[in-house]
Amino acid sequence: MITVGIAAYNAAETLPLLLESLLAQEYPRAGFEVVVADNGSSDETTEIVRQYARRGPIRLLHADHRRGPAVARNTIVAAALGDIIAFTDSDCCADARWLAEIRAGFSKPEIGCVAGGIQGAEAKTPVEGYYCRHNILSQETVLNHPFLPYAQTANAAFRREVFQRVGPFDETLLVGEDLDLLWRMQLETEYRLCYCQHALVWHRHRSTLRGFLRHSVGWGVCQALIYKKYRGHLRRDSWSQLLCDYRRIGGLLWLTLRRWVGVKLGHGEVEVLQDTYLTLFRLCGIKLGRWKGSLVGQVFYP
Repeated sequence: MITVGIAAYNAAETLPLLLESLLAQEYPRAGFEVVVADNGSSDETTEIVRQYARRGPIRLLHADHRRGPAVARNTIVAAALGDIIAFTDSDCCADARWLAEIRAGFSKPEIGCVAGGIQGAEAKTPVEGYYCRHNILSQETVLNHPFLPYAQTANAAFRREVFQRVGPFDETLLVGEDLDLLWRMQLETEYRLCYCQHALVWHRHRSTLRGFLRHSVGWGVCQALIYKKYRGHLRRDSWSQLLCDYRRIGGLLWLTLRRWVGVKLGHGEVEVLQDTYLTLFRLCGIKLGRWKGSLVGQVFYP
């Protein structure tokens, strides 16, 4: 059996589309269950799950004793009935053959995790368009990490034995708990990661500038905390690289101002301006997050 795990927090707007796509899977109903772990939502998330539970093999768990996606996912793992636990996000929509492709990916016993493809849903705001153009949440990007590949839990399935061997998600990490788990799997066991691009989900990217900045800062915090945990395997940026980073931020600030003036004078492209300032905000957010993570983790990773 496959357990589909969904960590949810205030997901009432996006969760119905995901649950509909799961109920429409080209996979035997008796062969999977859906477990939604609510992480303390204040909207109608839990009521929506209860409504869908009347239509199929869907369960609701409460994981509100501590905030964080790792808490919700560990709650799912503890309650899962399946030998395969497939995670996706509450703002995703699964292809009809998602579960069938996930199951096929575990054809070899050494495969401990199957990572599926992630594509952006139709972009409705400039921020969503930026995520799609720059492949920010692409699995292919993180699968090519210079140390070890990893997968994002927006679309990643694990054998139950992986958790029995390496332990649960690290609940001290609010971002990057998927990276940490997969690095532990590859360092501590013989299990390996397999990529199956046809096991596809569509992800609704963050749509607002505020959400974009929070995501960027969170990723910067994650980088610092992961560096602390794996400093024996990772290198900190050199001083020359840090200088280049800050020079780039300064250059982007100047370019943003020039392009803003051009748009105001009627001879600049709004889309080009948007791309420039979003790149600026992303880099600033990551750097801010790195400093924040350095303070939280008591490690120097600017």
